[in-house]
Amino acid sequence: PRLSCDPVAAVLRGLLSVLFRRIRMGPPSSFRKPLGHDAVHVWAARSDRVEPELWDRYVDLLSDGERQRLGRFRFERNRREFCVAHVLVREALSNYADVAPADWAFETNPHGRPEVAAAFDVDLRFNLSHTDGLVACAVARNVDVGVDVEAMDRRAETVEIAERFFSAQELADL
Repeated sequence: PRLSCDPVAAVLRGLLSVLFRRIRMGPPSSFRKPLGHDAVHVWAARSDRVEPELWDRYVDLLSDGERQRLGRFRFERNRREFCVAHVLVREALSNYADVAPADWAFETNPHGRPEVAAAFDVDLRFNLSHTDGLVACAVARNVDVGVDVEAMDRRAETVEIAERFFSAQELADL
């Protein structure tokens, strides 16, 4: 199923439920948030401000494969961004299911997009985006969801991009 409203209009009208959170460590049930079937929650975390005493705890939440990938990054900022992104997904998902953050497993769908492994039998979908110093994760039930974050200092031809990819109604809403 798809959400019944135009996504651009939904954001502009404030219909998108947005939750900005700093990654918290602790039992997921201690900060659960309800996620209705018509809602999208967006979680965000700064990847450029990882407290040193939390780093080891973040790495411990990753799977063996994620830790191996983490070790292959050449630059510290890329390691931080990867780690924070993957911990954010795990922490966010644990707010909506009785699964500890470290216990989640993921698989790749035919389009190359990561998703919760089928063995978990949950109706959760997620999407990750990151840019310099910021990571975002969108979570929804039973519907594919997307999120995108961009650095504000990046030069972009926003009008030209919108004209190329948006519908006439989406352009009018902007």
